Amino acid sequence: MILFFFFFQAEDGIRDAQESRGLGDVYKRQLYQRLKKPIVRFQEGDMLYSSYGKKVKSEYVEVARLMKDYATARFENWRDEVKGNTDAYLKAKILRKDADDVYQVNFNTNLFQIIKEAKYLDRLGFDIPTEALNVTLQDEVYHNYVENLKSMLAQFNHELALIEGPERVILGKQIKELKDALQPGFTELNWISLGIADFVVNCNKAITQFRNLSREVRKSAEHIQTQVVDKIAACQLLPDTREITYTGDFPELQHVVDGIERVRQERIEACVRAYSSVPPLLIKIETQITGMNTGKCPLLEDYYAHWEKKLWKALLKLVINSLGRLATLLGCQKSDSKKQRLPLFKVIFHFTSEPTYTPNQQEIMNTILKIAQSVIDSTKLFVRWMRGTCIDYTVGTLTSKPAEDNNEPLFSFFSDIEQANHVRTLQEKVRRVVQSRVSDLEAKKRNLKEDKYRSVYVTEKKLKVDAQLKDQLHWL
Repeated sequence: MILFFFFFQAEDGIRDAQESRGLGDVYKRQLYQRLKKPIVRFQEGDMLYSSYGKKVKSEYVEVARLMKDYATARFENWRDEVKGNTDAYLKAKILRKDADDVYQVNFNTNLFQIIKEAKYLDRLGFDIPTEALNVTLQDEVYHNYVENLKSMLAQFNHELALIEGPERVILGKQIKELKDALQPGFTELNWISLGIADFVVNCNKAITQFRNLSREVRKSAEHIQTQVVDKIAACQLLPDTREITYTGDFPELQHVVDGIERVRQERIEACVRAYSSVPPLLIKIETQITGMNTGKCPLLEDYYAHWEKKLWKALLKLVINSLGRLATLLGCQKSDSKKQRLPLFKVIFHFTSEPTYTPNQQEIMNTILKIAQSVIDSTKLFVRWMRGTCIDYTVGTLTSKPAEDNNEPLFSFFSDIEQANHVRTLQEKVRRVVQSRVSDLEAKKRNLKEDKYRSVYVTEKKLKVDAQLKDQLHWL
C-alpha cells in the first residue's frame, strides 16, 4: 500500500502541470476515503485484532499519515502561491494591446482557477486564505467584468477594422478620441477598482458615437465608389452591333453615325450626372466630421485628391473601353475569334464611265475618326476641381473669363486622358482599321475596272462602237 501511494505521488507530480493543486487534493481525499472504508469494516468484524490484522492496521495508519502530511504540504504550498499571486493578478491593468495593436482584456485566468480550487478546498474543510476567499466572493462580479469588457472591445476592434485607407485619415481625430476613452483601462483601472462598470458604459457610448459617424462616412464613400466610379468605369459610350437596329436593308453611314451619337450622348449625360453627385457627398462628409460645408476643408484635401484620382482612372477606362468597342465595330477582332461580324453600314457602288462608291473614301475616314475623337472629347464635360477642394473649376473662377461664345470649361480631364499612351495607341488602331477597310473598297473598285467586269458598268452602245473600231482597224 505504501508503494502504491509513492507511485501515486510520482503520477501526481506529472499531473500538476495540467491540473490544479486544489483538485489534486480532492482526488487524494477521495483515495483516502476509499482506503478507510474496508478498514472500518474489518474493525467491525474484529478482524484487526489478529496478528495479520494488526499488520494491516499498522500499514493503513502509516499510509494515512503520509497522505495527510502530503496533502497538508501541498495545501500550504498552494496557500503561499495564492497569497503571492492573487494580489499581483488583481493589481494588473484591465486592458492591454497585443502585437498587432489589437485591444484585449488583461485578466489572468489563473484567478478563475484559484476561485475554483478555493471552492473545493473549502468543502473539504481547509482553512482558505483571505486573499482567495475575497476573490471567490467576487466570482460573479469578475465574470461580468470580463464578459462586458470583451464585448466592448470586440465592437471597438470591429469598428476600427472597418475604417481603412483615406477614411482612416480623415477620421483620425475621432479615432484618437475613441482611443482616449479607453485609455483609463491601460493607466488607471485595475481589477479592484470600483469604476470598471462606469468605464464600460462610457466606452460603449464612445463606440456608439464613433460607429454612427463612421457608418455615415463609409456609406457616402461606398456610394461614390459603386454608383459613380464603378459605373463610369463600366460604361460603354458606343453601342454594340446588336444594339444597332436594321429595318430591312443595311443602314447608311449617316444613319449609323446618328445612332452612335445618340447613344453616346445619353450615356455620357448619365455619367456627368453621376459625376456631379460627388461634391455634395464629399461636402456631406465634411459636415459630419467638422460641422462645416465649404467643400474646401483643409482636413479633407488628400481625400478630395483621392477621389479625383479614382474618377480620372474611371474616365480613362471609359475612353479605352469605348475606343476598343469602336475598333470592334469596324471589324477588328481577336485572332482566335470565330464569331461572324455583321456589316456596320452599306457602301453603294455606282457603275458609270468609271466605277465609284458612296460614301467616298475621305468621308468614311473623316466620319469614323470623328466618332473616335468624340469619345475622347466627352471627357471635356467632366470639370476638374480646384486644388484642395471639391469645387468645380468653372469659367472665370480663377482666371479672366474668355469670349462669351466660348462656354467650354477651362479645366477638365480631357488633356490628361488625350495624352495617355493607351488612348493614343487605340486611336492609331482605329485609324489603321479604317484605312484597311477603305483599302478593301479601293481594291474592289480596281477589280471593277478590269476587262472581265467591263460589261457590268459599260453601256451596250459603247461596247458596239468599240467593236466596230476594232474591226475597222483590223482591215486597215
